[in-house]
Amino acid sequence: TIRISSRDEPISEMSVWLGNKNNVKVYTKKDIYKTIPKAKKKYLKVKINYEGPIPAPIKKNQILGKLQVFFKDENIGTYDLLASENVKKTNIISRILNSVNFLIWGDV
Repeated sequence: TIRISSRDEPISEMSVWLGNKNNVKVYTKKDIYKTIPKAKKKYLKVKINYEGPIPAPIKKNQILGKLQVFFKDENIGTYDLLASENVKKTNIISRILNSVNFLIWGDV
């Protein structure tokens, strides 16, 4: 049995666009365990899917993406990834500067 994630414990971070924070931590609502033969552990893969950066504002517990668990290229589970905190929009001047910076340099 392999632990993929623990309930309410941050699993990763996602980029935020025009927010007062650059990243937001994400978590799953429940514990995720998978039981596979120990010799086949190398075939287990976990993938995080989301379209980012995520535009602010973000509310706590908002679904931001999916966590997918694969065993030998077969999807054995898909779970919602939820925001661990609120992220507000930056002020108007910062949003304008970030937008111009993105248009000129392509930075997020």
